[in-house]
Amino acid sequence: MRTHRAIAILIALMLLMPSPRPQLATSTARSIHVPPAAPVPSGVEAPARPATVMSGDWVVSGEEERANEVIVLTGNLRVLEGGQLTLTNVTLLLNCSSNGQFGIFVEAGASLSITASYIGPYRPGPAFTFVVAPGAHFEMADTVLSGCGYNSEAGEGGLTIYANSSSVEGCLIIGSVVGLDVVGAWNVSVRGCCFVNCSDWDISCYNAHNLTLVGNSFSGAVHVSNSTGIVVANNTFYGGGWAGFLFDHLTGVAEFENNTIAGRPIVLLRDATGLTLAGEAGQVIVMNSTGITVEGLVLNNTVAAIQAFCSDVLVRSCVLALNSYGVLSGFSNVTVVGCAISSNEVGVLCYGNDSCWASLTANSSAIEGNYLGLALWQASLTAYGNRIAYNYYGIVMLWTWIVPLDLVARLSPGAPPEAQGPPGDTGAIEAHFNNIHGNSALGFMASYWCSSINITYNWWNSTTGPELSSEGDEEDPEEIYEPGLVDVLYEPWLTEPITLPDDGQPPVLFKAKLAGGPLVCDRVLVLAVAADPTGIEGAYFYVNDTLAYVDHRPPYAFTWNTEAWPDGHYTIKVEVIDGAGNRASALLSATVDNTPPEVEIKAPASGEFVRGSCPVVVSIADEHLAQAELLLDGSSLASWRSCGEHALTLDTELLSDGQHVLTLRACDLLGHEAEVAVAFVVDNTPPVIRALSISPEAPTPSEEVLVSVTVEDETSGVAEVVLSFNDGSGWANTTMTPIGGGRYEARLSARLAGTTVLLKVYARDVAGNWSSSAEHSYKVVSRLMPAILAMLAITGVVVIMGLAVGLSRRPRARIR
Repeated sequence: MRTHRAIAILIALMLLMPSPRPQLATSTARSIHVPPAAPVPSGVEAPARPATVMSGDWVVSGEEERANEVIVLTGNLRVLEGGQLTLTNVTLLLNCSSNGQFGIFVEAGASLSITASYIGPYRPGPAFTFVVAPGAHFEMADTVLSGCGYNSEAGEGGLTIYANSSSVEGCLIIGSVVGLDVVGAWNVSVRGCCFVNCSDWDISCYNAHNLTLVGNSFSGAVHVSNSTGIVVANNTFYGGGWAGFLFDHLTGVAEFENNTIAGRPIVLLRDATGLTLAGEAGQVIVMNSTGITVEGLVLNNTVAAIQAFCSDVLVRSCVLALNSYGVLSGFSNVTVVGCAISSNEVGVLCYGNDSCWASLTANSSAIEGNYLGLALWQASLTAYGNRIAYNYYGIVMLWTWIVPLDLVARLSPGAPPEAQGPPGDTGAIEAHFNNIHGNSALGFMASYWCSSINITYNWWNSTTGPELSSEGDEEDPEEIYEPGLVDVLYEPWLTEPITLPDDGQPPVLFKAKLAGGPLVCDRVLVLAVAADPTGIEGAYFYVNDTLAYVDHRPPYAFTWNTEAWPDGHYTIKVEVIDGAGNRASALLSATVDNTPPEVEIKAPASGEFVRGSCPVVVSIADEHLAQAELLLDGSSLASWRSCGEHALTLDTELLSDGQHVLTLRACDLLGHEAEVAVAFVVDNTPPVIRALSISPEAPTPSEEVLVSVTVEDETSGVAEVVLSFNDGSGWANTTMTPIGGGRYEARLSARLAGTTVLLKVYARDVAGNWSSSAEHSYKVVSRLMPAILAMLAITGVVVIMGLAVGLSRRPRARIR
């Protein structure tokens, strides 16, 4: 089941007979996505003052002007009766925590004027409401309105105007459900505005008379219902989705000129008789006319390709695809002949009411790939020689089995849903010599209220005829549903399909594309949209001239497993063949890339000790690189968008000693990722030198001297310790030997007496940091000096200042 089933039916029935819209609807919080606020365009000056934060409602009851400031409002803005608020170059941000929590409300008798400002949500997500009540004065110019509105109800979809003579000019309205909702207001003017990414309608107008829409650009659709005296000029629809105008039979147009959709004119025929419309058009609307022929047009990507609110309209040899409605006919008798109506939400919708019936004739046409093929509401149908295939519903009579009662109530204004009775006799249904098959739900679904249904002599893709069932499936024979209160005549049936007449023209191939673009990987969807009055027999997908897949059911799609093909360039050919064998094709270029980027960190090496300015060198290789990023300990250090070798210098003195991690990440345009990480150690602290000792401290000429020292380095470790000495003949070095426990020693050979030896110790750690000790020294003494000193000590003679002094002893007593 397609996801847009409810949407298609909803829009269909809303158009039938409008009932009064609610006036000031109460806001309710619902959770739907609203695009984030758009940036303020360059034409809006930056506010000169810092933000003003306001908590609680901002109530304006007198005259108030605000200019050149930012206001963050956690509450409602209420302009009361008699209040006049003017905002100039103001950024107003409503701080909602849920949809509709706060809003802007301009009451009757109040005035709000906004110029060169920005109105939007404070935080992305929760949307606010904006309602201008009847009797208020409102004008907005050169302003951005973003993220307003959160559902389709009046007052909740976006900026909702009930006030007469309101003006919206030169504004950007972005990210709303309904960009602008005009309800029951007269003389509203919308000029020179741009509407972007409004999910339901760019503008919706109900009972809005003397409305002016001039010089606007739209990315979506504009809905005008039950409104008269409207002026529509110089508007442009540029969106690739459903765009254009959607009118109803109660819409009265005073002026309509120079409106385009995707560069093609939107044609409005009013009060015309006996005209034929051919050539190029983007959309066709026929109102209050008779004897109109629309011939040979190709219309796609509109909200309703052909709209007919008149009598005797012939649609001949047209191709209508990728629209919300292919043909929308209200209170009209429309004939469709030799057309291809494919891949729309609703192929043809024909509706009337008890007082004014409608009729639809469909002959020799292909109606396939739609959600609803032929849909009727209080209308008669005559269908001969059609291919009605691969829709969700083939022929469906709209009624409450698939439409909620509250929507049916719109057909009888003022009556509650439970009071609604049958919509009246829907008229006669005659469908013969059609191929009806492959429809996912039902080929034919009847209503309780039909005067007669005769669907004999049709091909149901089975020699045994159709199946009777309230629930269908994609398997044939095709299913039909009769509710039980009316007899559906379906016997006899055809035992072989009919052949639609060959128009001699190739099918129209609207779209052939690779989902995501020409650069592909993994499994990629190749799509085709085609239509032809004889129907599409199939779509054939070739990879480099090799047939890879055939699809006979719209939408035509081929899932290409590119992993089974080597990386490289390919040509995809999409060929569609119609029921008569005519062909159309398109060529697509594809580049397969299933290989992730190659990344390498060449320097520093894994586990390397570094200090000071450290060179970093990385290498990146990929055919379709998007971006590569180098991170240090998780924080971005540098990024590149080109392959090859890249170098930079890292100042490690800004880092703490210890281990750090460089990570190189790369991502290509297809999302393949590669990552490599290298851990290195920063050491900018030199070794510690302490506890230097000299033994002996006063060596003789025959003694070696042992110099020992303790050297420590906590991070990278000691690489070498060097003893530098100078005995008067110049400095010389010797490497000290580690003896354990952080001690190092070196022996110096004997020197001549009287020689003074200067010593200094240098130490280097693994990272390359050097440290040095203080300068030490010792003196080599004479060989006799120790003996003389010993003798003097024994004899008691001390040499003081060059004099020999005898130290006398007291004689000991002798025993006689």
